[in-house]
Amino acid sequence: MGCLLLAPDAWAHPVTVDGDASDWFTRAPNADNLGLIARDAQHAGEYVWRDNVGDARTDLSNPEVVADIVGLQVTGTTDGIAFLLRRAPNLTLSDPPIQVQIAIDTDRVAGSGQVNFADYADTMVADSARWEYLVETRFGSGGTAVVKDTSFNNLGVAQAAQSATAVEIFVPWTLIGMSGPPAAPLRFTVATFRAQTNDQTVDIGGPNVSNAIDAVTDYGNPAAASYPNTWAEVQDQVVDYWFDLWFSASGEVYAPVLIQRFMPNAASGGSDEWYVVRNVTGTAMPLANFKLGDEETPDGGEGMKLFPAAATIAPGGTFVVAANGTSYQTFYGAAPDAEVSSTSATIPDMTSFAAWATGTFTLAKTGD
Repeated sequence: MGCLLLAPDAWAHPVTVDGDASDWFTRAPNADNLGLIARDAQHAGEYVWRDNVGDARTDLSNPEVVADIVGLQVTGTTDGIAFLLRRAPNLTLSDPPIQVQIAIDTDRVAGSGQVNFADYADTMVADSARWEYLVETRFGSGGTAVVKDTSFNNLGVAQAAQSATAVEIFVPWTLIGMSGPPAAPLRFTVATFRAQTNDQTVDIGGPNVSNAIDAVTDYGNPAAASYPNTWAEVQDQVVDYWFDLWFSASGEVYAPVLIQRFMPNAASGGSDEWYVVRNVTGTAMPLANFKLGDEETPDGGEGMKLFPAAATIAPGGTFVVAANGTSYQTFYGAAPDAEVSSTSATIPDMTSFAAWATGTFTLAKTGD
């Protein structure tokens, strides 16, 4: 027990920037346009996004293989942050160059920071994801990558390499104004473009038409049965989708809220089913955008529920969700923080998140 308590929370997770994805995790979400946090036995952590292959715009080529995103992965070390963009099959390096732009919002304050992607991209991030730093590859001119500030000044060169299957980028924390992994999460918006030889984006349709070919986005509906072309996301010139990532002291990506323990349904003395989630960060965690359920795949037959809008977990604290709040309170002598079934007027309700699943949220004991 003492050895476990003294063990570090994570190991360094370096990657070699060579365009080879073999030093990254192979785990992926079980649906397109969906992300997850993956951890290995040594507590190394990555954010893993699985993109729909073939949803890139076809304005410049049909099919589009240069800038079509297959997947995106993010990890870090004490020295910096690393990105892997998996590329479309059937690509060769004789094809025109890709440009990857990654907007990093360090303060996550709406209206604070730059809204535009760089180099005449004619594309913006969401107002809630305005960025302080932008990572941009420079493959058009044969370069690597740069980091830009909100006035589009180059702050320094970042490592970057491409192959027919992937683009890898490594950015020192110092280039985004940090001495090491941040205690607060970072917000990311990602888009790909075609690059000209001067590293400006290839123009598609004039000043009021986005030049983005593909973007990390779920189109507002995870794993929709029929994916639209990326034009559906950027026709208003805005990539509305962004994601937040938390980094440990060693730079590993980790999930800020975890399932700490649970009781399957009717498992003990009529207490019914309950689940406890824990905030493992050092700051209070609003739960308004979090969901809890037993359906692993969007549009499956089980359930997914939204937390109450006002729900918050204190740093290191827990939040109890009961299937039946009245039953839980009777058995344990204390009310849960929320309930799935509406049995009590004084216990906040979890509500259905139909974009993921519309079935019943209940654990079926063995195998669930």
